[in-house]
Amino acid sequence: MKKKVAILGANGFVGFRAFEIWTKSDSYCPRAVVRKPSSLARISRFDGDWRLADATDEDLLAKAFEGCDAVVNCVVGNEKVIEQTAESVFNACETAGVKRLVFLSSASVHGQHPAEGTTEGSPLNDKQLYWYNNAKIKAERALLRVAKGKNTECIILRPGIVWGPRSSWIGGFCDDLMNGTPAWLNNGEGICNSIFVDNLVHAMEQAISQPSQNVAGEAFLLNDPEETRWSDLYYPIMEWFGIGSARIQNGIPQELSTPKLRDKLLSLKATSVAQAALKVIPTKAKETVKGASNAWNTPPKGNPYALPLVSDAPPVLSPEMTQLYRCNYRLPYAKAAEKLRYTPPVGRADALSQTRQWLEKAGYPIVDNTNLQNS
Repeated sequence: MKKKVAILGANGFVGFRAFEIWTKSDSYCPRAVVRKPSSLARISRFDGDWRLADATDEDLLAKAFEGCDAVVNCVVGNEKVIEQTAESVFNACETAGVKRLVFLSSASVHGQHPAEGTTEGSPLNDKQLYWYNNAKIKAERALLRVAKGKNTECIILRPGIVWGPRSSWIGGFCDDLMNGTPAWLNNGEGICNSIFVDNLVHAMEQAISQPSQNVAGEAFLLNDPEETRWSDLYYPIMEWFGIGSARIQNGIPQELSTPKLRDKLLSLKATSVAQAALKVIPTKAKETVKGASNAWNTPPKGNPYALPLVSDAPPVLSPEMTQLYRCNYRLPYAKAAEKLRYTPPVGRADALSQTRQWLEKAGYPIVDNTNLQNS
């Protein structure tokens, strides 16, 4: 019998891919759970099950989860959303009698440049310089705390860089190529702790199906089968575009110092005091401030008909990308292989092939030249 699985955040990159795969599965029957009707645009193309519920509304969530064997929490959002929804989603699962909750956390709980020897058992620091890392750590802790002594079992997955068709990592790099602004560090030799999106869906399936004694209350790092460096992902894309490796520059690194103003403001906005204040500010005033902020931070638009130029000055990398490109340690997935029986089914060659097909369908200028020499 198929397992009924609710996918919370099914309109996102990972959630939608899981929904897409499971609609054709003999083992899983997906139920998409999204916040608003507009999020059903892609989902409605499938003859599938769906519900509307906000991830902070426990009553609506419980109704949306009724009859489900498992729930996968793929919700994305700001610091407040990530932290608060972890507990509300669990409570809804418990109310609805859901046996297992799979929470999609992130390998970034260990930082963008993890220390040698890092494993799932390494201590976590929730005072990192990136709010996203801290929010995922706090969400994990809240989830495990509220789950003690309850019937619903929790499994935490920590994927790294999730890539593949529709990935912002792939689309973003392609846009940089087209704009003439691609950059990395050390010629892309840093380790990219990557996981192809279909391999992540496989891990989610394993987390749903494995015996309780192996997985309940556990966290699992996830990775692709091969060690991947940034150049392993980006060189093929440059070839598809007919662009030599000389077109990608070594950017100027930014060292980690203090949180960016944007990160500080996002953290401040997520506090209860700030949320209460925002409720009493007139909508028109908020829109005016937001518009002014966007205008201040958005660079002027260039000529859409001009060909991209490669600047003589190397691009400045963000502190986060600086850390990611400097990574020299591959996070292990031995625990997932042993307890989840995680055996990533898609190798790099097949994953790249699927990614290329998507780029072609998406209208990117892919050329038929797989033997391009570095220029």
